[in-house]
Formats: sequence, C-alpha cells, structure tokens
Amino acid sequence: MRVVTRDSNGNILTVKGSYDTIQEAINAGTTENGDVVQVSSNGKTPYYENISFGKALTLEGGYDSSTWKRHYKNPSKPGMIADDYETIIDGGNKGRVVLCSAQTRNVRITIDGFTIRNGYRHHVSYPPGIDGEGGGIYAVAARNSSITISNNVITNNTAHLYGGGICAKARDQSQIVISGNFITANKITGKESSYSNHLLGEGGGIWSRAESESQIIISGNSIVGNDGCVRGGGIYTADRPTTISNNLISENQVTRTYSCTARGAVTLCGGEGGGIFTHDFAGLICNNSILKNKGSSVGGMQSNLSSGVPSTSICNNLIEGNDGKGLDVYAYEYKQTDVKIQNNIIKDNKKDGGFSLGLQSSNAIFHNNLISGNERDAYFATAGGNVGLIYSSLVMSNNTIEENIYTSIRNGCGGGGVAIFNDKRSNVVFSHNI
Repeated sequence: MRVVTRDSNGNILTVKGSYDTIQEAINAGTTENGDVVQVSSNGKTPYYENISFGKALTLEGGYDSSTWKRHYKNPSKPGMIADDYETIIDGGNKGRVVLCSAQTRNVRITIDGFTIRNGYRHHVSYPPGIDGEGGGIYAVAARNSSITISNNVITNNTAHLYGGGICAKARDQSQIVISGNFITANKITGKESSYSNHLLGEGGGIWSRAESESQIIISGNSIVGNDGCVRGGGIYTADRPTTISNNLISENQVTRTYSCTARGAVTLCGGEGGGIFTHDFAGLICNNSILKNKGSSVGGMQSNLSSGVPSTSICNNLIEGNDGKGLDVYAYEYKQTDVKIQNNIIKDNKKDGGFSLGLQSSNAIFHNNLISGNERDAYFATAGGNVGLIYSSLVMSNNTIEENIYTSIRNGCGGGGVAIFNDKRSNVVFSHNI
C-alpha cells in the first residue's frame, strides 16, 4: 500500500511512501492531514489488523498494486469494489476492526472500498474503557468534523452492547454519513444491566446517535441478516437529526426479551424493531424497503418519539412481510411532537398487525397509506392498525385499508380494520379512507 497526496481533481501530486500494514501507513511521520492511503487488494489475502486513527485521512481499498488503478464492480460508476480486488481487513476477533475519531476541529475522514470483518468488542465494567460498542467500525465525530463510511462490506462482526457492524456518534455540529455499504451477518450478544434486570443490546447492523446540532445520514445501504438482540436488528438510532433513506433493510431480527414493569404491570420488553428502532428521534425515514425482518413484538420499524422532539416524517416506505408488527410509532412524555406518516405501503405483516400509533400531547398526519393483508392474533386488537390519543390531534385521510385479518380464536374484541381510542380532549379527523 502507499500514501499519496491528490489535488481537487483526484490527480496524484506526491507519492509519500510504501508500507506493509495499514496502521504503519497511518502512523508514518510523513502522513499528514488530507493524505490518501491507497490499499491494494493483496491478492485477496486479508490484512489482519485492528486499526485506529484520528488524522484527517481517506482510506481507500480496491487497488491493483502494479498499476495503482482502482477496480469497481461497475467500471463506469465508482462504488463497490470488484470481487477480484476485494480488500479485506480482518480483526481476527481480537478487537474492533476500525476505530476512527474525528474530534479535532474540522477533521474529514473517509473509509471506502473495504471488506471489514471478524471484529469483536466486548464489555466489562472494570477497567473502564472496554465499552462493548462497535465490533466492525467505531466512529466518533465532534467539533465540526465529518466521517464518511461508504462502499464497504461490513460482515461477521460482534459487539456486546451497541453496533455490531457500525457504532457511530456525532456531536458538536458534526456529521457522519453511512452510504452504499453492504452490512450483513453482524450481531449483538447482549448483556444484563448491572443496575437492573434489564437486558442491554441494540443495533445489530448500525447503532447511531446524533446530538448537539449534529447529523447522521444512513442512505443507500443494504442491511441484511443482522441480529440486534433486544432492539434494532438492522438499525438503532437515537437523538436527532437523522436521515434514513433509500436503504434495503431485510431479514434482520431482535428476538431477545426480558421481564420489565410497564404502567405498573409486569410484562415482557425487548424484541422491538426487527428492521429499525428509533429513540428520541427527529428526522426523515423515507424511501426504504423494510422486508422480512423479525421481532418478538415489532418486526418492521418501531419509532419512539420523546422529550419533545420537533418533527418526524415517515414516508414512501415499503414495510412488507415482517414477522411482528409492521410499524409502531409512539410519541409520549406529554411533549409536543409532530409526526407525518405518508405514502407508505404496510402489507402482509404477520402476528401483530399492520401498525400502531400512540400520541400524547402530539399531532399526527396519517395520509395516503396502503394497509393491506396484515394479520393479528391478540386480545382486543385490530389487524390493520390501532391508534390511541391523549391530548392529541390526528388527521387520517386518503388511506386504503383492505384485507387485513384478525385471527384470534380467543374471547375478546378484534377486527380487520383500524381501531381509534381517544379521550375527550383529543381531536380526530377521519376522511376519504377506503
């Protein structure tokens, strides 16, 4: 591999040196902010490394070391690397594969074109610092910096707590972009909380948090076959703002549960958001295909909106064939929240119905959605959807609600359409639905 400088058009200005390992290239005294580390495929022989850095570097895989030409699956369109030039960084299950920390002001980091595999990040209470986060990649951006993770295969990585494939944290007006990756077969093993009997473990594919006027963008990825333990098989994201768009999120799962107390009663928690789980979320979740995911309670997507988050839009998604409820949205803690759920197809989800929407002191628009072919087997529930409102407002219009099936043979109330429960202080407009 080698380290180079490039001009704004991508032309090589200087070749600084050649190295045997990626970490050696990063650490070299001549490697400076703005440089590019070009890594050859090495004949597909893995680089067995656990790398870490905070310099403003671009790391690129997929090169032929004889010509230093980069090879893509689609030669006319830069993106994923051609199979014959796969560039593998293998963590050997000895630690996370990549740690990148952009915490000096205005640092720009890019990781592009690698296969990142066999990372492992465990958690212990002592000594501190063994955090159980980010088996494949752990990315932290702060102080107006940015990290881009693009066109990688991220597979077979494990973490105890958060982010089997990727754990991403942005704060202080920073940005992290996760785009064009294939994220598969990563998992969270989970760990019992030392303070309660809760089971911890979230984000099999991606775990992310954006705060302090920062932003995370998750776009154009294939997130397939990951295990998030308790919440967020494909994606778990918290805080705001975050954009989740144009992703394939398929065959992920969260099936672990634990006993908890909710509203004074002992029940089971966990198994929430086989495809996506969001918490304290504000942003966009649009144009995704959320297919064939599995959750003990919510198979497709669960979005919890608390602490008065400003606005959330869930639009143009295909939520289909999930094992568990298709979509669950809950705005709570009596803080003003605006939710728009528009132009989605929610169909053929099994066991727990199409959707549920719970609002407290919030406003929602549920418009032009197709709710079709969903099934539910539960006491006092409907297969299409369930809505509950306290001090809230709902406009439900132009939706098609068809062929949903209530399958319970137990005593109780149920049906195939939509049930709306509201107190006298709430307002519902229900119009032009089929």
